[in-house]
Amino acid sequence: MIQAISNDVLCSGHGSVELGKGETVVPQGIRFVVLAPPAASVANSLASKLESGAVINGLEILSPKTGEKIPTQPIIYDEGKNVPNYILHPIDGSWLKPGVAHIVGVAQATPLAELWPRITIFTIPNKTIDCFWAACTALKGATNPVVIEA
Repeated sequence: MIQAISNDVLCSGHGSVELGKGETVVPQGIRFVVLAPPAASVANSLASKLESGAVINGLEILSPKTGEKIPTQPIIYDEGKNVPNYILHPIDGSWLKPGVAHIVGVAQATPLAELWPRITIFTIPNKTIDCFWAACTALKGATNPVVIEA
């Protein structure tokens, strides 16, 4: 079961991973949860469900070539671990229907390392919050599979 709760943070927008952009370290008090493996897209319906605070019972990867669905799990990075320096890109948020309190978006392409200060302000002493990457991890020029709700 995957669900963003009241203290959690969501990074919402279009997302990508760029080769050669390095890694960043997950700050103290944060568990970073990525729905899509590297070089994958996230279905808008899946991101919307997470942003609304609804329960997601499972994930599948949908092959754009074969239509095959393969069960998958989110990638979880605990505090102090290295994570790819994903890039968050802006979206037209007019369709967002958030149900969670803390959604981080951007006005221009922004690396994850530069988002940490906007995320860590929501941490709680002696407690770990989840920060969800509610965005793709797409690789430019690739045929990216899509992560959907199971």
